[in-house]
Amino acid sequence: MEIDRDKIYQLDKYTFQNFTTLDADTIEKIRLWRNHPDIRKYMYNPNEITELEHQNFINSLKDRRDKSYWLVSRNDTPLGVINLVDIDYEVSMAELGYYLIQDYHKTGIVIEFLVTVHFFFFEMINISTIYGGTNIKNIDAQLLNKFLGGEEKGLFTKDNNQYLRHFITKEHFLALRHKTDNFRTFVTFLKETSH
Repeated sequence: MEIDRDKIYQLDKYTFQNFTTLDADTIEKIRLWRNHPDIRKYMYNPNEITELEHQNFINSLKDRRDKSYWLVSRNDTPLGVINLVDIDYEVSMAELGYYLIQDYHKTGIVIEFLVTVHFFFFEMINISTIYGGTNIKNIDAQLLNKFLGGEEKGLFTKDNNQYLRHFITKEHFLALRHKTDNFRTFVTFLKETSH
């Protein structure tokens, strides 16, 4: 597993630019997107982040190997943010976090976005396992995790909120690749899952 913070990664129509290389205006846009009530309500820290807190956090990323954040754009249009935290280079594992900018919620782009993000982590960063915690109230994200091959590993509580823990391995995701690359397959999956 290797993360080059100075590199702008390219995967098809998508680019992945590390937070540590972004200009101040883009950093501020990210803070405003992150603070949107429909985004932050599902985060481990649902509180609004101030400009100073955000800038201090961005500055701290420059010297850290245990976490990395990227702005994800499609055809040069920002779509969302992804991150790896608690990065363990020895076992090639980290916790994944992501959000789509509010304008793209419920647009259908989420499947393409997440499939591309997983390819980015598994093929370009070459991580073996990603895991995450999904707020139990975020049913859409739970279904997407299952669709992408995530295995549920129980519940945990953080700051009085419950989260469902899930794991996805590179091998499992790549084996399901033919099933996870289009919306029609996802709709079929939803119908099967709801019965």
